Amino acid sequence: MAALCRDCLTVAARDTAPGRCLSCGSPRLVRHAELLDLCIAHLDCDSFYASVEKRDDPSLADKPVIVGGGHRGVVSAACYIARTFGVRSAMPMFKARKACPQAVVIKPDMAKYATAGHQIRAIMKDYTPLVEPLSLDEAFLDLTGTERLHGQAPAATAAAIVNRIVAEVGVTASIGLSYNKSLAKVASDLDKPKGFAVIGRAEAVDFLAAQPVSIIWGAGKALQRRLAKEGITTVAQLQAIEENELLARYGAMGQRMAQFVRGEDPRRISANRPTKSISSETTFHNDIADGEALKKILWRQADRVARRIKSAELAGTTVVLKLRRADFRILTRSRRLPDPTQLADTIYHEAAELLAQRATWVRVSIGAVDPESYARVRSVGLGEFDRVCNNMRAFAAMPGRTCVLGVNFIVTQENSAQVLHFLEMAREIGVDHVKVSGVVTSTEPEENRRYMAAFYDEVKAQIREAETTLANEHFSVIDKVHFPDSMRENYVREYTWCPMTRCLTIIAADQNVYTCQDKAYTTDGLLGSIRERSFADLWSSTELRERLQNLDPSRECRHHCVSHGKNLALIDFFEADQEHMDFV
Repeated sequence: MAALCRDCLTVAARDTAPGRCLSCGSPRLVRHAELLDLCIAHLDCDSFYASVEKRDDPSLADKPVIVGGGHRGVVSAACYIARTFGVRSAMPMFKARKACPQAVVIKPDMAKYATAGHQIRAIMKDYTPLVEPLSLDEAFLDLTGTERLHGQAPAATAAAIVNRIVAEVGVTASIGLSYNKSLAKVASDLDKPKGFAVIGRAEAVDFLAAQPVSIIWGAGKALQRRLAKEGITTVAQLQAIEENELLARYGAMGQRMAQFVRGEDPRRISANRPTKSISSETTFHNDIADGEALKKILWRQADRVARRIKSAELAGTTVVLKLRRADFRILTRSRRLPDPTQLADTIYHEAAELLAQRATWVRVSIGAVDPESYARVRSVGLGEFDRVCNNMRAFAAMPGRTCVLGVNFIVTQENSAQVLHFLEMAREIGVDHVKVSGVVTSTEPEENRRYMAAFYDEVKAQIREAETTLANEHFSVIDKVHFPDSMRENYVREYTWCPMTRCLTIIAADQNVYTCQDKAYTTDGLLGSIRERSFADLWSSTELRERLQNLDPSRECRHHCVSHGKNLALIDFFEADQEHMDFV
């Protein structure tokens, strides 16, 4: 069995001294039969924010430390001492203070943490260019080929990285080492803090078999409950089920579970993921209703964002304003800029115009039940699905909330087996309603019918079960899944213009504008893109108005249309005789 000393980095092909390193006498040895063959690492700093604060104030070393906002905020980080009292990340601060009243509470200093995070990132890149950041203090590393470069085994390189982080940044970190990303991440949690854990190929399946299903990355509480209803609580039980059956039961998540429980993960480490956003937030101790006071604070936030953008050598194209009201509702508004900017003045003035706007409802479009399928559908990173779910959960939990939270779930063959699972998850999150809609794959009725026929009955059965077991006064399921055969009479359009398109175009997730939802993501429905010009400019443009005016449903819309009934009513109204119109 190979051994690695984490202090002097001596590697022994055979561990001849089970107690201490023969070179330096350190007891910090890592032993594993595959230690010298594994190259995929997951590095995670230990309670990062709290560790940085303890680094800067040594008097806090033996005290429970909580990094978080005021009484209204949440816990950003808790040191391991505070965790023994039950404090955890994302816990409301008033609960954390109650659980650990003796804790030292420190307001987050994101600039300081970002500086430390950049130092850590630079250290990792000194050893390998294949670094996939997950956050300021967490990343995957591919150490394949580094042995020739650094003259030491990948395991020793991983230990060297941690040692440099401790010496140069002053915080500790834990390492998980394995042969793929999923298992490396699992390993990094096995020996915290200051840990180094290894999961090899020979032991992976047996190790996973003994674990609860909660160890599966992406398996939330809703899925865990569904599995429990089916008598599945351990990974061993999932290992006994064929991959095809898991795929049939749980869709894409089933395939992911099948891979994970067998110790498989085909994903590669992706370096240099682009920065999607830069932000600055603050929490007030007291409600502020004075507009001028809010503008002063808004200017400071805009200035911070501008400095961060310049420091990152980037430019922004969209300004987003998030505001929490006195009733704890969160309002979000955004505006796309005509040109990219780094200027605080531009950011401020755009945000100031958004400040007074109000919201009465929010609808989220998902169409996925796990990080991988969401990333594939939306072309975003794996962490975005959890971010969306957490944001919805926080929004739903706001005291005094009156803003309606709805979700639009588009059913496809890929997610058709997961409708009930998603509805369970949505109810758990606190969503008010979910509209389940069938995807429109083609403007050709027969093609769309064939596509939907493969999963129609299964989806309808799940919706009926949800209406029976899940729906109540606080949660409703809106069934908009229609079988195309039942709507064939609506495929033929006798009218030659479409009233609904004159007032209801669609801005899709790809930032393109389409004539209507039935033509979304099709070339014949494309009107333009808000990436290139504002929607106001696009809507008022001559070319868009001409396109909508010339749209002839009798020729172009030979498919089921959700606006068909509305169009018939509107056309009847517009074509009524004058006597009738006078009466109306």
